[in-house]
Amino acid sequence: HDFYQQKKKEGYVRGQGTDMNGAYLGTKGNRDYGYSINEVEKEAYNEVRDSYENYSDVALVVFSRSGGEGQDLPTSMEDFYEGNDSHYLELTKEEKELLLEVKEGPFKKVVVLLNVLNPFECDFLFDTNYRIDACINIGGPGAYGLQAVAQILHGKRNISGRLSDIYAKDLLSSPAMQNYGDNHFLDKGVETSATYVSYNENMYIGYRYYETIYEDQQLKRHNAADFVYEENVVFPFGYGLSYSSFEWSNPTLSNDGDNYNLTLNVTNTSEFDGKDVVQVYLQKPYTSYDIEKKIEKPAVTLVTYTKTPLIKAGETIEVSLSFENENLASYDTYGEKTYLIEKGDYYITLAHDSHEAIQSILKEKGLPFETKAYCYKETISSTTLYDESKKTGYPITNRFETDSYSSLPKDIQMLSRHDWKNTYPKMYGDSGIPGKAKKEFNKGVKESILNQDEHAHLGKNDDTYDYLYNTNTKQIEKILIKEPITNSDENINFSDLIDEQGKPIDYYDPKWDRLVQKLSVDELYHYLSFGMGRNEALPQINKRLTLTSDSPMGLRVGTLFPSYPIQAGTFSNDIAKRMGEQIAEEALHNDIRGWYSPTCNIHRHPFGGRNYEYYSEDPILAGIYVYHVVSNVQEHGTFVQVKHFALNDQDTNRGDRGNFKNDDPYNGLITYANEQSIREIYLKVFEFAIEKANGHGVMTSYNRIGHTWSGGHYGLVTEILRNEWGLQGNALTDYAGTFGYRYMNMNQGLRAGNDVWLHPSKSFPIQDRKSNAAIYYMQKAAKHMLFTEACSSRVNNQKKLDGTSVIVFYPVHTWQILMVSIVVIIALFDFIFFIVLHRKQRG
Repeated sequence: HDFYQQKKKEGYVRGQGTDMNGAYLGTKGNRDYGYSINEVEKEAYNEVRDSYENYSDVALVVFSRSGGEGQDLPTSMEDFYEGNDSHYLELTKEEKELLLEVKEGPFKKVVVLLNVLNPFECDFLFDTNYRIDACINIGGPGAYGLQAVAQILHGKRNISGRLSDIYAKDLLSSPAMQNYGDNHFLDKGVETSATYVSYNENMYIGYRYYETIYEDQQLKRHNAADFVYEENVVFPFGYGLSYSSFEWSNPTLSNDGDNYNLTLNVTNTSEFDGKDVVQVYLQKPYTSYDIEKKIEKPAVTLVTYTKTPLIKAGETIEVSLSFENENLASYDTYGEKTYLIEKGDYYITLAHDSHEAIQSILKEKGLPFETKAYCYKETISSTTLYDESKKTGYPITNRFETDSYSSLPKDIQMLSRHDWKNTYPKMYGDSGIPGKAKKEFNKGVKESILNQDEHAHLGKNDDTYDYLYNTNTKQIEKILIKEPITNSDENINFSDLIDEQGKPIDYYDPKWDRLVQKLSVDELYHYLSFGMGRNEALPQINKRLTLTSDSPMGLRVGTLFPSYPIQAGTFSNDIAKRMGEQIAEEALHNDIRGWYSPTCNIHRHPFGGRNYEYYSEDPILAGIYVYHVVSNVQEHGTFVQVKHFALNDQDTNRGDRGNFKNDDPYNGLITYANEQSIREIYLKVFEFAIEKANGHGVMTSYNRIGHTWSGGHYGLVTEILRNEWGLQGNALTDYAGTFGYRYMNMNQGLRAGNDVWLHPSKSFPIQDRKSNAAIYYMQKAAKHMLFTEACSSRVNNQKKLDGTSVIVFYPVHTWQILMVSIVVIIALFDFIFFIVLHRKQRG
């Protein structure tokens, strides 16, 4: 301890990462700058080597890496004094020397703790040059996680987590790494501030790439012959060890018409009580139709999972899992323009990780693999379309490949598994330097980027009609935008729209429209333009101020929870439920009713700057976890704003650069992706949060989808979020205080379905707030905001016009009963003590 404290005084400290704008913290040229690592040199150990015998039972070696907003992690450490031939997520020369120092020491065991927020190059764990006995991935354990780590190391607590990402030997090897970073458009050869990223890897991120090309290599097809799995992957997705060992037996599979149902016996064959994780993977048939219509199908995808309860040594329990038939569907962008389940052979496998899953399928296909997984082949005899939302009945069709939107330029080559070698992603641009590509504006691109006025990309909407889809009647209502009513004198207030159970009246009840008509134009504008950390009070309708909090790993005033990849790595729905419940409890304690979380973006590649805030590379693992968090946060009185909606998977150039009142019309990272990957990967977690968990809010993102800012994208915010998924609530922008004045157009956003701007004052610029259409869309947005608040416990004790109060009841927990009982007992004891003492004094 004294050794490291002294070295810290000498400047051996890790760099401070970035600020939220992406600027490197610290002083360039000093050891604290940006992402410097600064492990001490081997010569420094000379002064402490004689002390090793005093603690030689075990050497704990901790490697740590950070993350941050505004920049992705460096793939070259040249600027941070660690050498230009290395990247941030691998061991430095000094860290390798540390392992050699430990190997040569008297330590009986060597245990590595990876306190790293992203996947890390872990091949060194098996390097015989070192002597490593065990490794625990603790990646951002939060305020109390290290206590559990200590218990695990002592054998007092078992471990049962799994990896929420695949761990490759070379993190730069994934197809997504070919297109990332600081890429700029050129205007006649001159670099502009317009930046872009292109998802050329298609559906093949993370294990979806490595396991799919592995299967095709094993089956000697699709030009995959050069791929060797063992040379590319250290740990598969879903991998994890435990002090316990388990055996699976007696699996069953059935279908009840809507769901596939599986059961399995799990036996603890060890001497340690422990928990196991059962993962279910699916393979869809890859057909000639898919090749023709450019439908991509990874070889395996997770469809569900379960964490067992604690199984005692020698005990056997039965576990049950299920998933919906619609999981068999793939999105057909260029054929049916909706989801379809093709006829053919489907494989469903119960496995311990992604690689065991694909090997069990290959065994079923006749290859000589030995696995502990179970695999079933299901043959579907006819093709079925899933072309409307189960929740709302709204048609599901292309929203990003239409006449109004271009999310994918025609000159981008997308990776396809039908020809791995010849479609492998090339950098979209011509600089020849990955992460620094340049691309000349194509005809129409510049104009499309600059055209962010209120009428841009709104499909059939205009200033005369609003086409409102009613999820009750399953009908589109064509609403004529008339001269609006404002400052209505109707005797109605906010609390009158809450029923006797403390719930809001029906979303489509006309009373909501009449309520917002009581607000003046100025009140509407200020309410919607000032959304930072609050939903403003509206005295005109007796609505109180509502405070909100923006901190994914907990509230800023509450517990610091572990990083999201560690949470997802529990594979535990129970922990997700407890996380949601705890957030809501702390919010109630601190008079907060809105939480700008959970974060639902994807680990597109390992170097994402905010991957620690996002759960996984896999949208199903993340989606199921988010479903339970959102459900429990909202059940206990706090509404969510799940973020960042959507495709905000890169922090570099995300859209918040520049000075105060930056009016750069090119701001906002241009994100190119195809409709299938958008729907099946990048929107899927949000779908769990909104459609399945009935989440009441989202935070839209800085970036553009194609050339359109996300909050102004009608196809995203209205067609999908509201009409397909049935959002009844609000859409909030990301922070708009300094960066979005030009491109986060308020009139455009309101018409597209965005409601409120996360701005620190009542002054976000708006071009038009006087026309009939402007007032109509502000009133519509205010309704969304008020409905969201009405779904929270903020309505508790609000007064109705008749003088009565809204009373909301929430479940009372055992710990609350216990705490109240203890307080009552203590109070009773104090009272008795006081009486006895008083009598003695009088006597």
